[in-house]
Amino acid sequence: MQPHLKYTPTMCKEILRLYARFHNWNEIESDQKTITFKRGNCILNIIVPELTALTTLDHKKRGRKTLERHGLDYDIIKEIFKNPRVHTGKGVY
Repeated sequence: MQPHLKYTPTMCKEILRLYARFHNWNEIESDQKTITFKRGNCILNIIVPELTALTTLDHKKRGRKTLERHGLDYDIIKEIFKNPRVHTGKGVY
């Protein structure tokens, strides 16, 4: 069982909002399953039940891309809020 499953979806979103505010991200959208943040030209969309992060940003060689990271935990999510380009070993683009 993944550690985040002990929290309700509402609690998960509140934890993510705290991380976002701490690292200067603005919430731009939220629904039952997802929450989306923006900082500069980077968009971070998190699917809450699975803790999947979709990061859309500009890559200097590949242009605008979306990186998907699946099966995350809160420690990795915190790192993504700090640096959306962080390498986690769990990403595909």
